[in-house]
Amino acid sequence: MDLGDALLAREPGDVSQARWRAKHTWPVIAGFITGAALGATCFAAVGLKALALPFALSLLALAMGLGVKLDVTN
Repeated sequence: MDLGDALLAREPGDVSQARWRAKHTWPVIAGFITGAALGATCFAAVGLKALALPFALSLLALAMGLGVKLDVTN
């Protein structure tokens, strides 16, 4: 939507805001597309075994998150 706003908006302020948002959003979109393509490729190559790595990484992230002690003193 920001790309459309940047190309079609009539107000200069709206165009600059849309360009700023698009400039900061494209890495996230590119990462999602890359991850989806890699996931599809791995699934096509090895089937459901391709889910082992994401599952293991999610368990690692969970363990790391539970192991963090937060310092809440002011």
